Amino acid sequence: MFSNQNIVCAVEFGTSKISVLIGELTAKNKVELIGSGAVASGNAVVKGEISDMKRAVEVLRKAFDIAEKKADCNLSDCRVITVAVAGCGITSHQETARITVVFLLP
Repeated sequence: MFSNQNIVCAVEFGTSKISVLIGELTAKNKVELIGSGAVASGNAVVKGEISDMKRAVEVLRKAFDIAEKKADCNLSDCRVITVAVAGCGITSHQETARITVVFLLP
């Protein structure tokens, strides 16, 4: 079984689907996929850009639920979350920090 120090997550906001991958860092510094989830974006993302944030959050929550169930862990176990999203005006910034991700669902 893993400890939450070994869990990493990746999120992709694609035009056709929003995907979540959950992996475990092995002793050899490799990532072993332990869970995944993908849900159709339902027009929340258009041409790679988030066009409906409320819908995108709903779809992302569903994708996380699927991945968490397969991985037998939850989002709070993720040490690192990497998000891939494209669009005009988006810049990148890399920093180490501890954050709490909160989803406000209706």
